Amino acid sequence: MKKSVCALGFFDGVHKAHTELLSECVAYAKEHNLKSVALTFEKSPLEYFGKKIKYLTTLGQKKELMHNLGIDDVHVLNCDGETLSLSCEEFIDSILVDKLNACAVFCGFNYTFGKNAQGDSNVLKKLCKERNIEVFVIPCMNDGNITVSSSEIRNALSKGDVEAANKLLNRPFEVKGVVQEGKKLGRLLNFPTANIYPDNLPDLPYGVYATKTTIDNMEYISVTNIGVNPTVNDNNLRIETFIKGFSGDIYQKEIKITFYKFLRAETKFSSVEELKNQIASDCENTTDYFKGLHE
Repeated sequence: MKKSVCALGFFDGVHKAHTELLSECVAYAKEHNLKSVALTFEKSPLEYFGKKIKYLTTLGQKKELMHNLGIDDVHVLNCDGETLSLSCEEFIDSILVDKLNACAVFCGFNYTFGKNAQGDSNVLKKLCKERNIEVFVIPCMNDGNITVSSSEIRNALSKGDVEAANKLLNRPFEVKGVVQEGKKLGRLLNFPTANIYPDNLPDLPYGVYATKTTIDNMEYISVTNIGVNPTVNDNNLRIETFIKGFSGDIYQKEIKITFYKFLRAETKFSSVEELKNQIASDCENTTDYFKGLHE
């Protein structure tokens, strides 16, 4: 088995700090003719212990982002009692040594591992040194006075501060989903929408966002509503997107929506006509926003 260099972490969001760690791992692997591997979990170990986590990325998105950074392989550990009960020594020997043939590892400054998260980067250094494995610890990354972290990104999104979240991610926050049939009310308003129902969406304020939507590798400016459509008494949470300049049947197709700016909170209008006028205004504001980005 070819020797590998491993990036260790959960990597939710694959944000700016994760990107630095993963990129350094890839560079080291190329320099030393090694295989680059990201070692992660299928879900957060916190979830195994009963905490509900709202993820920034699905496992599929995470893998795609890592491969785009040049990682050769993503090794996903089951989040189960057997794996989580491994001691620090057992974790290194059974996974890093036996499964991945690691000769070097990269981790963040706050990385923990082993049963009850007893191991930290110092324990990792000590145990790996005994096994002739090099350890590189990536220090904390700050953006101004904010630490770049998944929790800070969730916090920004929960406040509707998409631009702050995107800065920490170093790319637009994105959601993927398969387009489902809705009640086709958007067509009656002359604003047909694509509806998706993603699982485990991070907390985002209900309302309207300036977005872009990718369909079959083509990107379109779009206006996206997250919410329950109070004007027409529809209480089902959905992401509903009007895609400018697009017409065609996209039911059962996967689309990607990237978020750029929160425009306004969800509102119950007194009439469908008032709602229609507001959607037209939202479209205009979205067009102006993207024009402003390129001026």
